[in-house]
Amino acid sequence: MSSHRAACHAVSLLLLSAVASAADPAVAPDPMKLTYAGVAGAPAATGLAQSRLPTVMLRVAGAELAAEVACRRQEQERGLMHRASLGEGEGMLFVFERPYWLSFWMKDTPLPLTVAYLDAQGVIRELHDLQPFDTTRVDSQRADLQFALEVPRGWFVRHGIGLGSTIATASGPLAGFRCATAGPGGSS
Repeated sequence: MSSHRAACHAVSLLLLSAVASAADPAVAPDPMKLTYAGVAGAPAATGLAQSRLPTVMLRVAGAELAAEVACRRQEQERGLMHRASLGEGEGMLFVFERPYWLSFWMKDTPLPLTVAYLDAQGVIRELHDLQPFDTTRVDSQRADLQFALEVPRGWFVRHGIGLGSTIATASGPLAGFRCATAGPGGSS
């Protein structure tokens, strides 16, 4: 890897999403060509934790979770950075415009978390434990991911939830769930 590419890789931010690129999702993304969150060259989020975002009630395997919904690029870049706490029944749902590869890191995030990468139907396809303050990217193994759900580390295990489980909202399947507000990183 060239020193330029390695340096850019080291400054990757929160997540890599389909919103930033119209590339074929069957091909692994080139981080040098993307322009925001989780990608080389994105500006670092600064300051304190973002204000709490609107929430949606999620259900999976008999468990309920109140998840803040991160739709806009700026919300997704900040995520749970600088948060001092996250309750047992709380999380953050990242909603992307279309399926793609995902990548998260824990820069400026003091909480131990687990992230679930979900496909467009809300099915959990990957689970990853994340270490506080770790700047190592956790890249998805799949290109068909449209949602990510961060929860306190171990929440899925404590509730008997694993790969293949389907997450739904109170009004129905997560498939088709979109953000109400248009903007970068969200859809209308």
